[in-house]
Amino acid sequence: MRKIILFTLLFGIEFANGQSTSLNENMNTNCIAGYNGPLGWTTYNPISTPDPQGKWKCDPSYGRDGSPGVSCSGYYGSPGTFHLDTSVLVSPALDLSHYETIYVNFDTKTTNINLGAKMEFLVSSDSTMNADTGVHDTAAVYNKTTSLMPLFGSGDESGWVTHQADLTPYKHVVPLYLGFRYISANGTVGSRWYLDNVMTTIVPNNINDVKGLSINNVKAGISDGSLHISIAGNPQTGNYDLQLFDLNGRKLFTDRMAVSAANREYHFNGVNVTPGIYVLSMSNASDFATMRVVAW
Repeated sequence: MRKIILFTLLFGIEFANGQSTSLNENMNTNCIAGYNGPLGWTTYNPISTPDPQGKWKCDPSYGRDGSPGVSCSGYYGSPGTFHLDTSVLVSPALDLSHYETIYVNFDTKTTNINLGAKMEFLVSSDSTMNADTGVHDTAAVYNKTTSLMPLFGSGDESGWVTHQADLTPYKHVVPLYLGFRYISANGTVGSRWYLDNVMTTIVPNNINDVKGLSINNVKAGISDGSLHISIAGNPQTGNYDLQLFDLNGRKLFTDRMAVSAANREYHFNGVNVTPGIYVLSMSNASDFATMRVVAW
């Protein structure tokens, strides 16, 4: 019997040993105008800045789709100029040790990709993201910027982009902190970076279209509030449990599909989702499959 992967994801306020077991920070309630970052997060500048505007800060309209979010530019003073500042935004303490695989998604954009440094994504057991280079390095800071999917680039200048980082290699680090570091420019011109929707997920963005042996040759789509599944070939008959997730790993729909030799088309109502890409999992007692599903 093949092992079935169980999709288990905790959202909201979940804690283990004082650390949160997930992130679901959309900034909408925790990011209050005038605060340097959402509630529960910390912001700091390794080199002290005389103006709090040099830190990451919240605004009611800085997020995606005009929602609340955070931004950083290093622009402050009178008259206003850009300053060569390093500003770091650090997540609450996390305990991700119970996951098999775990990722983080976040949305970013910038006003100019070539002014100032590109934003960096860091993970560490140190809440201040200060690297310890000693022999017994227990607080190493891992810079995961070059392994993001996709990388920071011109798309961030054109509009909002969702990036993903694999946290699985660091799930044994407890507590684990996620950091967003921006080094702003110096002078009369510079760039502002925006950040929103920092959320852990069990769903990788590069998931293959179909995995599985007995339920291959599957096509699926969502339209008019219905999930449509078509099966070709000779699938293993029996009951399959269906689960539909968004790309942040949130379960949106469950049902059971009774596959018979005489039926190749299956339809499920009540799947009221917005147009976009979703992940469908199908499993029975001996097999499983996952695939991307487009809703229109």
